[in-house]
Amino acid sequence: MERFRSELKEARHFDAQYYKELLDTIDNYVAEKPDITIETCKAIIEGLSKLILMELEQTPESYFKNRDLSLSKLFKEARNALKKRIEASRSEIVYEDGIVEKYGNIANILEQLLNPEVVARIGTIRTEHGDISHGRTPLKTQVNDEALAELIIGLTDSMCSYMLTKFHQVQDDVLLYEDNPAFNDYLDEASPMPNTVLYSKALFDQEPQIYRIELGDYKLEFETDEE
Repeated sequence: MERFRSELKEARHFDAQYYKELLDTIDNYVAEKPDITIETCKAIIEGLSKLILMELEQTPESYFKNRDLSLSKLFKEARNALKKRIEASRSEIVYEDGIVEKYGNIANILEQLLNPEVVARIGTIRTEHGDISHGRTPLKTQVNDEALAELIIGLTDSMCSYMLTKFHQVQDDVLLYEDNPAFNDYLDEASPMPNTVLYSKALFDQEPQIYRIELGDYKLEFETDEE
């Protein structure tokens, strides 16, 4: 998964080391234990989808604990969140000459090519046949296959590297401190600090991931009540 590994070098506001360790696992086990490779591909798709939703939609972590949230649904929601952000982006989205003329704008290409049904199939293979899925017995013969693992690696690399590339291109538009005055006031009132230091601004600057998580929880609690 060299394309995805390369794109991780541009990581901002999240810990790329988690994904690098997963990629190392894939490299180490693709021939010896294909089931571990398939499981790890699923983990990368799931992790990246959650990251995109948390960053672009401020989705709270509690949402991902819903047992009815399938891998394909999670992936589709992340794809759609990225599509929406690309359509509204203030940044110029870089693309290859001729692509847009043939297939439509970048957001539409994203929707057409990143197919949740493919992700659903990867999840099904992992769930029904994986050694490490739910403590099952060893893989069935047709799944214990390095070639199949390589196919899933290729699909995962193509989809996730493209999503991560576009995510990085719009990331500067993701969240501005000034866009959430009510939440900032809420934080400052709950955690007053000396002098002119604002807790909300300090959190935003120094721990942006925690700021995003707490913003998601705030919206879930207070904005849902208002509706």
